[in-house]
Amino acid sequence: MKKLPTYNFDLDKAFIVALSICIILFYLSPRVAAISTPKHNPPVIRIDVVDIPQTNQTQPVRPRPQKPLVSALSEEVDILDDVEIQSEEYDIKAASGINDIVQAIEKLPVQPRQILEVVPQNKNENLQGKITLKLRIGMDGTVKEERILLDTIKDSDCLKQVLTAARNSRWQPIQLKGQKVEYWVEKSYIFE
Repeated sequence: MKKLPTYNFDLDKAFIVALSICIILFYLSPRVAAISTPKHNPPVIRIDVVDIPQTNQTQPVRPRPQKPLVSALSEEVDILDDVEIQSEEYDIKAASGINDIVQAIEKLPVQPRQILEVVPQNKNENLQGKITLKLRIGMDGTVKEERILLDTIKDSDCLKQVLTAARNSRWQPIQLKGQKVEYWVEKSYIFE
């Protein structure tokens, strides 16, 4: 078998020789004078004093407040007389047909609640007035029939939009003596 050379001894000698060559080159190289940087003058700071004219600050423009939904109170206050509320019993089974039931339920013992209110689109903002409708609410809470009680606007497009909004609204179904009934309710739409 052939004996392998030992690289540890040769490697140590190589490091010593390389280091000694670097040291000799360092001492034999010409000395470089320190690099001098050109001197520059410090900057001249110039301050000019300028009179600033006094300005008047204006208040920011605030948007106009919206018109209140409730009309302004009048100077005279009308006090209504006391009204005594009487409860009436409705006999649904005694009614001969649906028209009798609807007419019997025009005055409800409870105030029905509107579940979904659809607001009509007012394309003409110059319209002012009031449209009052009488709505027949079905047993499922949808509007079955509408009647116009008051129309002070006298605009056919606005009336169509109000009728469409009224038809798409939903009301609370009412039960009397355990049975769902149809009823009439008044709904007003005010445009200002």
